[in-house]
Amino acid sequence: MKADPVGCLTEQRQTDGVRPNYEELFMAYTTVSIVRPGSAWDGIVSGSEEWVSTFGTLMDVLAEHSAQQVGNYYVPGLAANVSIQTYPDRNTALRCQQQMASRGFLEYQSAGEGIPMEEMVGIISGA
Repeated sequence: MKADPVGCLTEQRQTDGVRPNYEELFMAYTTVSIVRPGSAWDGIVSGSEEWVSTFGTLMDVLAEHSAQQVGNYYVPGLAANVSIQTYPDRNTALRCQQQMASRGFLEYQSAGEGIPMEEMVGIISGA
């Protein structure tokens, strides 16, 4: 009997007996980015009116590009945020990242496509 690497991996991730619906979780294109605050935040006091306005503009850019945030984490060992977002397609993701960088909202340390492990295992194993 041939092992099912995708099914095996999925079973390992189950905690409540329900397989996650990755099609709902991930849109057509997922990015994983390591970012630090950009120059737009220089000199802004957290919680101030200027901070609220800048943050609102940043969120508007994400909304304009139909970005859905899957997760956003501060990682002390990297002294940076790790952000996982989904977009309708690759070009939309790239346009959004370009706007974030050029407007000084984020300084990208690294960014790229994120592929769910179940999909990657299926790709490399031919399943």
